[in-house]
Order: sequence, then structure tokens, then C-alpha cells
Amino acid sequence: ELRGEYIGRKNAGIGGSELRWMERATNFTIGNGCLRDTGDGTAHGVDSGMRTTLEYLGKASSGTQKMKGIPVPICGLGKVGFPLMQILHEDGAVVSIWEPALSGTSDADLDSFYEKAEGGGAAVEPGHLETLKALRKNIYSTEREALETTTSGTHFVCPASSRIEWLTEKVNGQLRYE
Repeated sequence: ELRGEYIGRKNAGIGGSELRWMERATNFTIGNGCLRDTGDGTAHGVDSGMRTTLEYLGKASSGTQKMKGIPVPICGLGKVGFPLMQILHEDGAVVSIWEPALSGTSDADLDSFYEKAEGGGAAVEPGHLETLKALRKNIYSTEREALETTTSGTHFVCPASSRIEWLTEKVNGQLRYE
């Protein structure tokens, strides 16, 4: 009996029918006709995992910003990427972004991208657009450029909105993660 320690949600291999089956046994599910977006919860879970890893390695910053100075490229802004970008930025991480659907970094480009993401169901808030604009110098046009921002020290790669195999694929002959 987990009593809410784990909350089931739609994810790779778990869809609406599986959630309906889970709902027969527990009230602790999210994403099946509920009002809360699952991207927020996933973003907070990713942040928590990163913070815990840094603390375990003895590399967390002191004070309230545990991720201060840690480079984190986010590959894909959507349901999870937008809230994760906001959380990490507020936590002092050095966030870089590669989003294939983003055509440029002008205000018009960023506004247009944000509006499309919002219309497509991404978990976006007005503060996310302001953070995206604040990070415009850390938005890269290719995945390779974004990954090269994490060449030294502790870093995390967040394959937001990607397949599980994403980490093990090669870019220009090199693995994304070693």
C-alpha cells in the first residue's frame, strides 16, 4: 500500500485504458480527465531527481539554489520542458535550450512559439515566456551546439518530449551521454 507515495499517470506504455484499470484500485492517478497537467508533476520530479543526485555527489550548492551554476541543456520545450526550464532557471541552473520547432530568438519568434505550444496543450504559463526570453542567448539552433555547452563538470541532459532511446543514439558519431 503506497498511500499516494506514487501517483500513476500517462507515460510511455501507460495510456488511458491502463489508468482506468489503476483507478479501480486507487485514487492516486493523474492525467485521465483531471484538471492538473501532468507536465508540471514530471518537471518537479526531474528537478527533485537532479537535486538529490547533486546532494548525493556532494556537488549541490549551499543555500536555496541547489542547482546554482550546473549546466542543464533541455532538448525540447513542451508539456515538461517549459515548467522544467522555469524550475531550473529559478534554482540557479545554467539552462540551455534546443528546440527544433523554434525558428529564431527574436521576440516575435519566441511569442509565436509560445502561442503554438500553448495551443497544443503544453503546460505553459506567462512566466515561462518571460524566462524563455531571458534565456534567449542560451537557445541553440542545433542539438550539437546545445550539448557542447556542457563540456565540463557535472551536467544533466533532459531529453524532454523524446523517446527513451534518445540518450543512447549518436550525434556526429558521439553518444549523447557516456
